[in-house]
Amino acid sequence: MSLDDLSRPPLAVGLAGSPGPGPSRSHVLLDRALERLDRAGFVTRRIELARLPADALLGRARDAAVDAAIAQVSQAHVVLAATRLARAVDEAIALAQFPAVSDPITPHVSEVTR
Repeated sequence: MSLDDLSRPPLAVGLAGSPGPGPSRSHVLLDRALERLDRAGFVTRRIELARLPADALLGRARDAAVDAAIAQVSQAHVVLAATRLARAVDEAIALAQFPAVSDPITPHVSEVTR
């Protein structure tokens, strides 16, 4: 960590994972959480995973947008992952993005609503 890192406001990144069009309940919850973090002094970013190329998300290809998203998550002080988790398979897919981050993370996954 450098002195520059200490002078900048902390970063919070929200990962929106719902694949459907329009606002989902998980997106609404994510937006509310990011708004609260913004009011608390965080710089906030929202990443729409459904808009990123699947092959790059799964590590089978390179993509500048995915590289930028990984860089933002790597620099974040807070990472929020919001997705509909209907089955264990969906949970595994949602967590597949975290191994790409250089620092080890143990994400906490909780299903708020169905």
